[in-house]
Amino acid sequence: RYVKAVKMQIEKVYKGNRKVGDVLTLISGDGVNCGMTFGKDSAGTSFLFYLGDDSPDKIYGVSFCGRSQRIIGYETDDLKYLNNLDKVK
Repeated sequence: RYVKAVKMQIEKVYKGNRKVGDVLTLISGDGVNCGMTFGKDSAGTSFLFYLGDDSPDKIYGVSFCGRSQRIIGYETDDLKYLNNLDKVK
């Protein structure tokens, strides 16, 4: 069962004005039109979100048709790259 929205706390920021510890509200999509869905199984799960411009009210919709993704027990290629940005520069 999906919920209408979830709150998630930021653990790491790669780009943008958000800070570690900020809490974002993420609107749950319908799972059909690229809207990422969130349910009870989302609790305790890590995600990598590519979000648009900073929302003053910290409310976002997340697309699974882009690069946003659930992190399940391994480091994705995106995380490998982002976690090594200092070495790339």
